[in-house]
Amino acid sequence: MPLKIRVFECPDCGSVQDRDLNAAKNIERWFERIFIPERSELAVSSTPVSLWSRQAR
Repeated sequence: MPLKIRVFECPDCGSVQDRDLNAAKNIERWFERIFIPERSELAVSSTPVSLWSRQAR
């Protein structure tokens, strides 16, 4: 499909897709994956972490 066609209409179901809007959504999803950490990366353990492997004597 040539780039000059900005809107696509599916010949089977009639669904209309704006190519520019779709491209913007794809860029936004890419940006979020690259720059915004997932929830699992933000999770903080509730288990206390010791800085020493053994207690000082």
